[in-house]
Amino acid sequence: KTSTSYAQAPPPRPQPLTPLTPTPLNGLDTAQAPQISSAESPQETLKEPDVLHLCAQSFQKALESNPLLFVLFYEPERVRGTYLLSNFTVAAQALAEHRVAARLAWMEVTLDDAERMALTRRYGVNELPDIKIFHLGRPSDYQAGADALDLIDVVRWNAGVHMTRPATSRVLEVEGTRGLDQALMREELLLLAFTTRWCTRCLMLSAEFDAASTLLSAAEPPVTLGTVNLDDPRNRALVERFGVLSFPVGKYFYRGRFIGDFMGGSLAHEIVAEMLTIRDELRRAEATIQGIPSKDEL
Repeated sequence: KTSTSYAQAPPPRPQPLTPLTPTPLNGLDTAQAPQISSAESPQETLKEPDVLHLCAQSFQKALESNPLLFVLFYEPERVRGTYLLSNFTVAAQALAEHRVAARLAWMEVTLDDAERMALTRRYGVNELPDIKIFHLGRPSDYQAGADALDLIDVVRWNAGVHMTRPATSRVLEVEGTRGLDQALMREELLLLAFTTRWCTRCLMLSAEFDAASTLLSAAEPPVTLGTVNLDDPRNRALVERFGVLSFPVGKYFYRGRFIGDFMGGSLAHEIVAEMLTIRDELRRAEATIQGIPSKDEL
């Protein structure tokens, strides 16, 4: 059995979405399941499209189609009168809205269904309800609370840990003071985003940063985008050096010097437009100081 990223505990967060009180879900007394206000009954949430509804025949396809999949195994009698299914649905809706790279699914298990019972045994489900985390098809245990906010926290943490950048991305991963010094020596204009691997806004920014980096690397002269992972102990000196108190936050550098905080938008086209404007303004100011006519004046 592989270890769960969350089972190893994410690092402390300056601004957590909600206080976590990790409690094993195995053998959860569903009569005491954390409740979230909802006018819908658990039965009504079964129609929610953001949650994948699995059976024995569709299970393997779901694993192959979703690199990070959270599966709730439940027996109807044991969740009746609780908000467990509603919590799962609310979490799935929020994660889909924020484009977190993970899916939530559930599978109803009854004692008279031999195929579904065989699946639960194969993946180490000893008591119902239970949640398993599948990364690239490999199962691990879910060890946290069962309300919607806990689910969102754990899913986005795992999504950040397993996040990979597309081949087209030109984003630099800056690690430590030495890594930043090397980047500043190479890059004329650098926008550095201080992010984490678990916050929703950071995960949403990641895709936009990837797209923007591709466009800006092709500009003339190019603009470079980089990130600093706040969860990496090697970057603590950078956090202190630049007074990073929130995230994600962007800071830009020109010819090796820190210039200021990035105040533009977070969408790819907004990042591109703002950084090209900053580039041109910096180059004009530099030319004025040196007494060189700018391109617009020629």
